[in-house]
Amino acid sequence: MADHTPTEFTIHVTEVVQETPLDRTLRLQVADAEVAAFAFEPGQYVCVWDPAVEEGPRRYFSISGGDPRTGTFQVTIRKSGEDEPPFYGSPAGLTLRTHAPAGTFVLAYEPGDELILIGGGSGITPFRSYVEALRRMNDAPRTTLVQSVRDPVHLVFQPELAAWAAEGDWLRYEPVVTGDAPDWDGRRGRLDQAALEALIAQPERTVLCACGPSAFVDAVLEAAQAAGVPPERCRREGW
Repeated sequence: MADHTPTEFTIHVTEVVQETPLDRTLRLQVADAEVAAFAFEPGQYVCVWDPAVEEGPRRYFSISGGDPRTGTFQVTIRKSGEDEPPFYGSPAGLTLRTHAPAGTFVLAYEPGDELILIGGGSGITPFRSYVEALRRMNDAPRTTLVQSVRDPVHLVFQPELAAWAAEGDWLRYEPVVTGDAPDWDGRRGRLDQAALEALIAQPERTVLCACGPSAFVDAVLEAAQAAGVPPERCRREGW
């Protein structure tokens, strides 16, 4: 029997949220008739395009949150330089298209595990989706979310993540600034072995996931393994 599961979906921009001066989130809704077939796991990505623009750009975005049960999801886009990246200026009400969600950098752990999630720059986006999904569970594992940026202006989702961490003791949120920011009074510095040892309680029961620029991810995973986390428990997504 032929598989009639759709591979493309119609999505509508329902809301645009300016997260920081540079980061903008598009909240999206899958067309009603396609909601049941649109399933995603936290950490996956989508390819988005505008069907009204012939041969227009197609861009890949990590899903930064949403609820697959209702066909709602969001992507977060960062502006760099003077030119707006594709879809950054998409208004509420716009209809777009997307392929089915894809990717294997998904939320995965076993009972008794502790999660350490480390996002460098815009690498925080899949981890917001992880944490949002964990909040819906009654037995979420102990989770530490580290957000590393050069400048505090890039701490996308900071107020929301801090509020989620204040809800209970399962989530710890650690924003870290590595650049020169005179007004920043929070944690500073590189995520070296000593920094990770202070975060990791049980290396043999830790699942450590790092996402961001490849050089950042490689350095974090090297430090994590030096801190005792087994290599098979270190997961990466870099670019």
